[in-house]
Amino acid sequence: MNANELEFSTTLRFPVNDRYRLSFQLKLGEKSIILEGIVASRVKQGNLYLYELRIAGSSISRTDWIRELNEWLLRHQPALPEHKVHYLYRN
Repeated sequence: MNANELEFSTTLRFPVNDRYRLSFQLKLGEKSIILEGIVASRVKQGNLYLYELRIAGSSISRTDWIRELNEWLLRHQPALPEHKVHYLYRN
């Protein structure tokens, strides 16, 4: 997951189409966030499908979304220096 994309896997087969959108409700820390995105790709892995969702909308601003992701990464990788968080988004 990064500021622009979300990957997820499921047994459900969704169409890869710019007109097909999915919504997700995530909880990062204490905040509940709703993301809407376009299914950009689908890869079959065993009995699951791995999807890439291009984020097209959010219940919070892009700035707040990036801040929430930064805080989540720092909480889950406490030994990671802050300047390396941006490296994780790019890779």
